[in-house]
Parts: sequence; structure tokens; C-alpha cells
Amino acid sequence: MADAVRYPLNRFPEIAGQTGQEMTEFIQAPDALIGPIILSTLSTCIQPLADVRLPTGQVRPVLVNTSIIADSGERKTAVESLLSAPLHDRDEANIKQHEADMKQYNVDLQYWKGKGAAINGKIRKLALKGQPTDHLRDELKAHADEKPARPRLRRMMWLNASARAIMDALDGEGESIAFISDEGHALLKGGAFQQIGLLNKAWDGARSLPLDRANGEMVIARHPRVTIALMVQEAVFFGFLKRHGEEMRGSGHWARYLVAWPESTQGTRFIHQLTRQWKWLPKFTERITQILQEQDTLLKKGKITRKILEFSPEVDDRWIYLSNIIEEMIQPNDFYHEIRDASSKAMEMVGRIAALFHYFSGEEGDIPLATVNRAVDIVRWHLDEFKRIFSGEYHLRKAQDLGEKLAAYLQRQYADRGQMEIEKNEILHNRVLGNRDELNEALQYLTEQGRVQVFTQTRYANSYSEHNSRFSSGRKYGTRYIRLMAYAFPQAQGAMLGSTYT
Repeated sequence: MADAVRYPLNRFPEIAGQTGQEMTEFIQAPDALIGPIILSTLSTCIQPLADVRLPTGQVRPVLVNTSIIADSGERKTAVESLLSAPLHDRDEANIKQHEADMKQYNVDLQYWKGKGAAINGKIRKLALKGQPTDHLRDELKAHADEKPARPRLRRMMWLNASARAIMDALDGEGESIAFISDEGHALLKGGAFQQIGLLNKAWDGARSLPLDRANGEMVIARHPRVTIALMVQEAVFFGFLKRHGEEMRGSGHWARYLVAWPESTQGTRFIHQLTRQWKWLPKFTERITQILQEQDTLLKKGKITRKILEFSPEVDDRWIYLSNIIEEMIQPNDFYHEIRDASSKAMEMVGRIAALFHYFSGEEGDIPLATVNRAVDIVRWHLDEFKRIFSGEYHLRKAQDLGEKLAAYLQRQYADRGQMEIEKNEILHNRVLGNRDELNEALQYLTEQGRVQVFTQTRYANSYSEHNSRFSSGRKYGTRYIRLMAYAFPQAQGAMLGSTYT
């Protein structure tokens, strides 16, 4: 599906934007695929360290969710693996360290249990002799305080998880994770997307997310942060929308995403040289690594206190102007009315992206107006993309594309041979279109135009009985047919008249 406007990579901070441009040249992936993955990477590494105070006074997370529709072969994995390499490296290092910590923990735990057993043994001996044991109570209490803490595995990058696993990962104060998957069907079908309310609250920056365990314990995630980056094939995405679209739109979940449906670059990715020297990607990787090290430093101190980023006073007038423009455009019959759910969160998206850019760039002081204007251009692109994907315009174009594809097939395969009626199942079995739903959508389009008629012909299935040696009338069934209208398929009319119509 073609993009109306190129993705605004030039509005990113220099290192991030130039890295994106470099990838369009070296990897030749769509720019509208690269840009959102850069945003997801920034969101994942900065969300534990900063919040943003909007000009309206609300303190919000800086995280952004993204959803990219891209089929296999668009090089999603190549782009994500390069941009997120520091995040994956950090997780791998944490996993190795956790394995070593668990070995030591198991030793310490066994020692602690043995010491406790010894204290309990002394208590039993004194009790049997009738001697006082109160003096051992304090020793037992001190021992309980010495119980070794189970090491915690801090892993940021997740492909999927159950609600329980999500809450365990977020248990405590200020924990942060990300669901980044280049095989989005696993994420859509997994446990995370069974907890839309939990994901919405995490995006909103809920103060606490409680979960009751079966054993009566409670897990409480305080000020958690969860970034979601969904990369999914077209058929999977729209199939999911068909099943859960009303729930997802009604809950406001999709409105919390920056969506993109990049134009494919397949068929144009010609190679002109094999040796390429990356100039900007190492700088991007270095900056992401620095930000992750900032988080690790704070974790070693025991607690992360997020920095609150503020906007400069010059942003206020621009913020008011843009907020009012959007409010006007969501009125009935105006441009954003069909996507007023996403439009209502547009200015918050602007604030979050501006904060990500400001932090990534390492700028001091308040977020300036220039950075806000950069974020505005990016959100505007994604808002138009949201309208293109989720409004009725897309569905109308899709039905038209399917209908014209079917009409061309009917003309070539049947009308040119003078055949005016075809069993619907024959078209389905020939796999002219992707599936039954697409065939029905195409037929509805052609029917509304008066180019075909769909009707049912009733028949009876007879069966022979050996017991009374006769046929008996069986169940009634109907066969669906497609009738081509002669005026819409002129070749058929010519063939029927026996002419040499060409």
C-alpha cells in the first residue's frame, strides 16, 4: 500500500535520522519501517529514566507504542536486530550474570536453611529438658532477617508473555520491559494481548498495577513502563482486526499506537556495491549503550528515580494552537472525525516523542519549540496513516481492488468463452483471491455495481435403499452461483451471439 508522503526521518535527531537514512541505502528497507523501529528503540531504553510534564501540567511516560504492517521479506528482522543490538546484548549479559547469581543463591539458601535447622534443634532440646527458650527467639528472628534474596533477572526485551509473567517482571518500583516482535502474530495470539486493560494502563502511566496470585499473595507493579513494537504481516493484522477490531478500537488500545503500513521496496533493491562502511549506526549504538549504562548505574544504587522533562515556555502558544486545530478537525464530517480516538491522543504523542528526542540528544534544560515541531511532523504522518488504515477509505479501496481483480479473472476465464454462470465454490477452489472472506467482499462490490448477480439453485440429494429397492428423496441443499451481467462483460455477449468480437 503506497505511502502518500515519505516518512520524515529528517525530523529525527541527527544521529538517529542519519542512521535511518543510512539503513534505507544499505539495507534498502522501507523508510516507514525504519523510523518506527528507531522510535521503539528510543522508547525502550529511555522509558525507565525519564517522564515528561506536558504543557497541560500532566506528568506522563515517554514511551510510545508502534505497529508496523509489513509482509515477509521487507527486512524487519534485519532493521530491528541492528537498531536494538545494545538492548539484546544487555539482556544476554544479564541472563549470564543471573545464572551465576542463582548458583551462589542456591548455596547461600542451603546454608541459611541449615543454620535455621540448627537453631530449631537447640529450641527442641531445651524444651524437652524443660529449660527456657526465650533467649533463642531473638536469634531465630535475626536468622529470618538474614534470608538471602532471590536474584532478579532484569530482561527488557520480550516476545510474548502471560499476564502473570508480565506482572512478575514488573513487580516492584519503576520496572521496565518491552514487547518487540518482528513476528507479531505470536504477540497478537499470546497472553499479552489477552490483557488489553493492563497494557492500556501501562501506557497511561498507572501508579500501580495489582495482581492477586492464587496463593493469596499480591504482586504490585508501581509506576511500570511497557513499550510495545508490533511488526506483523498484512493478512494477520487485518484478520486480527476482523475478530477483535471493535474491542481494540472501543478500548482505545489502537489509539495508543503510532501505526505504519510501508510501501514495499521489494523488486527495487538492486545492489551496486558490496563493501559498505557504516558511519552513523555505530554512533547510534554508542548513544543507546550510554543510556542503558545510565540505567544500570541507578539500579546498582538500589532505585531508579525518573527525571521529569519540562517544556520551555515558548511551547505553550504552539501547543494551544495545535490542540485547537485537532479539536476542530474531529468534528462531524471533518478530516479526523473517523479517527477521533487517535486524534485525541495526538498532542500527548507529540510530547512523548519530543521528550525522547530531547533525552537521546543529551540536551540540557527544557525541551525547545524546535524539538516539538519535529515531533509534530512525525505524529502528523502517523495520524494520516492511522486514518488511511482504520477509516472507511481503506476498506472501500480494498473492496475495489478485490472486485476488479475478480472481474478481470471472470472476464478472462469465463466471459471470453461465453460462460455466464459459474459455481461460487469453483472460484473459491481456484484460489483467485486469498480466502472466502475476500471473495465475498469482491462479490459484494461487483453486485452493488450491478456487474454480477449471486443466487442459489436448490437441489435434492437422492439416496438408494437396498432394503426396499427404491430411491428416496434426500435432504435439500443449495448451490451458490455467480451470474455475469452481459453489459458488464461484453466479450461474453459476443461469444454467445457467435460473433468474432475481439
